[in-house]
Amino acid sequence: MNAHSDTGTVIEADTLAVTVGPDGDCALLLPEDQDLSEAAMALVAVFMRLESDPEFVAEQREWLSARSN
Repeated sequence: MNAHSDTGTVIEADTLAVTVGPDGDCALLLPEDQDLSEAAMALVAVFMRLESDPEFVAEQREWLSARSN
């Protein structure tokens, strides 16, 4: 169960999370000493590529835009 406060949300220690602050600063929070699931590994790979590949970001925006119309 998540705990909430005026300063944020506490997530379980075995949970992976991607955060994006109001300034666009991103962080990837990984559980300690735990093997990651396939879904978690996919999110890590996408996150890393988003941080290093502007063409990939543009492709993903185009893909998303095409589906939201």
